[in-house]
Amino acid sequence: MSCWLNLALLSRLACLFLKRGADLGAQDSEGRDPLTIAMETANADIVTLLRLAKMREAEAAQGQAVLPKISPPPVPSSPPSFGGPVTLNVGGTLYSTTLETLTRFPDSMLGAMFRADTPIPPNLSSQGGGHYYFIDRDGKAFRHILNFLRLGRLDLPLGYGETALLKAEADFYQIQPLLDALRELEASQGTPAPTAALLHADVDASPRVVHFSARQGPHHYELSSAQVDTFRANLFCTDQECLGALRARFGVANEERAEGGPHFRLEWAPRPTELPEVEYRKLGLQPLWTGQPGERREVVGTPGFLEEVLRVALEHGFRLDSVFPDPEDLLNSRSLRFVRH
Repeated sequence: MSCWLNLALLSRLACLFLKRGADLGAQDSEGRDPLTIAMETANADIVTLLRLAKMREAEAAQGQAVLPKISPPPVPSSPPSFGGPVTLNVGGTLYSTTLETLTRFPDSMLGAMFRADTPIPPNLSSQGGGHYYFIDRDGKAFRHILNFLRLGRLDLPLGYGETALLKAEADFYQIQPLLDALRELEASQGTPAPTAALLHADVDASPRVVHFSARQGPHHYELSSAQVDTFRANLFCTDQECLGALRARFGVANEERAEGGPHFRLEWAPRPTELPEVEYRKLGLQPLWTGQPGERREVVGTPGFLEEVLRVALEHGFRLDSVFPDPEDLLNSRSLRFVRH
């Protein structure tokens, strides 16, 4: 067997190296040169050949123990032809499939087992005289292996709880696409799916005129006025994480919210340029800010406020459900409703 493995290794290395033009300076996306790639592929083939050799030895030992006095009739040394049925006995469970399905991934162990240059004679069935190929692995898990070979995608029943076993079986059969699909499945299961939620944003503007005394010179004051727009917003969200993100997004001027409740209220009034800072503070008015420290910007009116709400809603998986009063004027609306299913 050692001579056979060495010959297979040298042949595999030579073929792979020549396919890459023997360009020692070439590298793939991971920085591997052709010889390194050839060695890695050859090592994978050796693992496959060793597993196939162990399967032959196990089958021979099993045949001697079960049928010590029966000589099976001669069987063809070549695998079955394409299109014809192939019977597998996997851990005592019989499966019928085709050669095309088993060789869908040529680099897998099943692909190597049934390709033309590595024929494996089938076993003789004690019932009915048929022939099958015996594989000493988990028969129940092989159902999903075979379905992946047939469909080209992972299709597990709802609530399937044996992914660790299936991953071990996929590693044994060396089906890399199935291993990748199982890793993606594990990653997706680690991230909880967002729950259904509702987000409602109402904003209202109330203009008013304020009067103040403006100093024009020593002992000289004039009565002036300026229009101040006061904005009041009410946010309702059933997702506490999204509600917290909205609170963190804004520099809160006037907040009224019951502890742990779904409501979030804001009130702010941008300072007009003609209104002195001192008079602005005397009126008890405050601006509204958004952004991180050092990058804060003032929210001047309704469009700026609704734009920030829209950003947070989309970041948390919501979609816009309704706009009031004018659906075509989103950022100047008075009410936005978001839903997440």
